[in-house]
Amino acid sequence: MQRSPTSTASAGHLPRGLLARGRLATATLCALALATAALGCSDPPIGADGVAADANDASADGDGFLVWVDIKGGGLDGVDEDVLDTDVGDAAEDADASADVDAKEAFEWPDEDTDIGPPPDVSKPDVSYGPLHVVSTDPPIDGTTAGTLAAFTVTFDQPLEAITAGPYTVKVKAAGGGEVSGTITVTGAKMAFAADAKVLPNRRIEVQISTLVTGPQGQTLEQPYDFHFHTPGYPDTEAYAELAARFAPTFDVVLSDGTDAAWDVPRWPGDFVDPANPGGPAGFWQLDEASTLAAAGKTLARVGWAAIETKSHVFLHYLAYWPKRVSEAGNPAFQNDTALVTVVVARLPSPHPVGLRTYFKRKDDERMWLWLTSDAGLLPKGASPGNHGVRGVFAADTLFPEASDALGCGGEPSCKPRRAGIWLRGGMHQACLLLDKGETGGAKACFWDDDVARVRLVPSQSADEVPFSGAKKGEAPKSYGYTLEPLETTFWPRRQAVTIYDSPLTFSYKPPPGRPAGTAGAVGSKFLGGGSSDFGRPPWAARWKPASNETFYDLPRGTVFFDPSFAIFKRMGGEAANLPPFDDKAGTGLSNELCFDAYLDIDQRDAAGCKP
Repeated sequence: MQRSPTSTASAGHLPRGLLARGRLATATLCALALATAALGCSDPPIGADGVAADANDASADGDGFLVWVDIKGGGLDGVDEDVLDTDVGDAAEDADASADVDAKEAFEWPDEDTDIGPPPDVSKPDVSYGPLHVVSTDPPIDGTTAGTLAAFTVTFDQPLEAITAGPYTVKVKAAGGGEVSGTITVTGAKMAFAADAKVLPNRRIEVQISTLVTGPQGQTLEQPYDFHFHTPGYPDTEAYAELAARFAPTFDVVLSDGTDAAWDVPRWPGDFVDPANPGGPAGFWQLDEASTLAAAGKTLARVGWAAIETKSHVFLHYLAYWPKRVSEAGNPAFQNDTALVTVVVARLPSPHPVGLRTYFKRKDDERMWLWLTSDAGLLPKGASPGNHGVRGVFAADTLFPEASDALGCGGEPSCKPRRAGIWLRGGMHQACLLLDKGETGGAKACFWDDDVARVRLVPSQSADEVPFSGAKKGEAPKSYGYTLEPLETTFWPRRQAVTIYDSPLTFSYKPPPGRPAGTAGAVGSKFLGGGSSDFGRPPWAARWKPASNETFYDLPRGTVFFDPSFAIFKRMGGEAANLPPFDDKAGTGLSNELCFDAYLDIDQRDAAGCKP
């Protein structure tokens, strides 16, 4: 609670210190029997404001001051003697000079004077006025706030002086979006903030509280207090989550020898906990310590997902993340690597998968492959797939066979999950189509070897702890469940975290001409812990380097993830390839008009052609 300012002297009122001294002088004069009638030997009346009323307001001088005389100096301390009432001066001159009265002996300060004002403003013994400390924040550090106003509260160990908490002492910034203006309120030891306008979803909000924020006695923080949290993701994305579960692939994971096999299973940083606080919350997100943190936990299988929608298709990204890469076939060993799989789902007449794309990085090269179903309707009639950057065409039931589970169908009896089989090569961290046998010699793309030990991961409601021993070479893989984790509210809000990316804030998405750029700002372009020529990429930093002698259009880094429809359009030949145009009535062709893309801040789901 803010303290009231100290009152200053005004006509008819004086500060309490002078008032007490005035009463002393008046009492002394009464003891001396000097001008008793003129002075009025009684305490002045107390007004409603607690200050003595002026006994001489009716005097001829009308100066508005009480008439008091200082015992020692003959005048009122701090007030020019000329301002004293002339009646007082006359009374003093008429006093008998021969009266040898010692003022000190004539008047002794009473043992207890109940009318000398309040006691001095001193601190209570049980109140601490040491430095301020932050007790807690809501949301917690690296947590997620509720609503769209980037609201947060900070609780201190002592009350605050409200006037010191303002825009000049509390800075709130949205990563990539500048300073956030808002309203700050203080209630006791709690400070609350709410933005004046809506803040975009998936923003990292950074707060700095300076040492100019104080308590009522001037106590301050010993140093500025910084923390961060995130705004929530876009609302109403449950339908995308269902599609992601309905068409999530199965992953055949090739296992390395011995204990190194533990690193071949896709994991999730949200499972890592701080070893200094093992009972604390999950979601430590310290990728600079990824292998150490993961080694202390269980081998739980998890895969990230993201959905981007155009008027014709939904593009479902699936991210396999490994906390550590073990050297295999000349590949370096390092922390943090990824592979990306995209399932292309036609929206009309009802959602069904028609295409599959895989992406992975191999040293200085990056590979991207594309397969289509025969009914995809994305190639010109009679066209050779190879001439359009398509590695192979399969019947729909072959590329995406029906699954026996009902995950992602929401209880719809006619709904059938369909799951492509993906080959994940442990030490190489390749993602390839299981049907495409690839190559068997050298370190080529989609390196294939039947004589390996492997496990199969299938989407599930809960993540299984996958054993990394017991699988034998050449045997059919045993199945274990993996869960899907949303990239939009996990990796993406942390796109600028210094504990995740090497040389952070070095990459800004620069889209192809005419395509949307988004407002993400600079983001990390590679994970921590990679070698000088080989490293893991976050999915939004994927380059299009298809490693083929065929001619493909080059695309800026990030287009593969941010703008998947346009990336596939260009891969298949673009404007010069005479690809079938999008027919919204027949539901054929490929549209590049984005309806929803959380990573480019696009949400036009209510626009014509975007509604279900």
